[in-house]
Amino acid sequence: MKQKKELIQESGKYLERLLWTIFSRFIRLRDSLLTTGKRNQCKCITCGRVYKSFKYDLQYEIWIEAWHCRDRKVLILKFNKKNVNGQCSLCNHNWWEVEAYKKALDCKYGTGTALELDTIAKEYTQCVGKSNWFKLYKQDLIDMIMGFDNDIQKMTDLWKQSKPIEFLDFF
Repeated sequence: MKQKKELIQESGKYLERLLWTIFSRFIRLRDSLLTTGKRNQCKCITCGRVYKSFKYDLQYEIWIEAWHCRDRKVLILKFNKKNVNGQCSLCNHNWWEVEAYKKALDCKYGTGTALELDTIAKEYTQCVGKSNWFKLYKQDLIDMIMGFDNDIQKMTDLWKQSKPIEFLDFF
């Protein structure tokens, strides 16, 4: 991983792609450790089945992806820890599973979470184009990259020490 001063030289598009890569890894690792206690297996938030957390060279197998409840085009929710959770690739590509996903969100984070995300998305959609209501600047991207990278390191260290991962520590 590049250092902060090296990241400043990169384009915004590069930083956003890098942030998604690191954030996705963070979500899958967080949910793997919370649901199975293992780094390489995760329970799907929607169907509850356990799959591999990371896609390797397995072209036709099911794996866990970092999936958005609300579309990632809603920039304010794209990197929101409640909005993105570990979901198997099978459920992820079945749009009819959205209601099951929303129920699972409410179970995981508390009643009303899915409605809260829907409300934020609706407000964002109404404001887009009218103002700079929400925009990620390069420094925001760099700060989030460094933050999620640090969280991944902390979770990995706790896991190596066989210490329990507390849900609130990484929420």
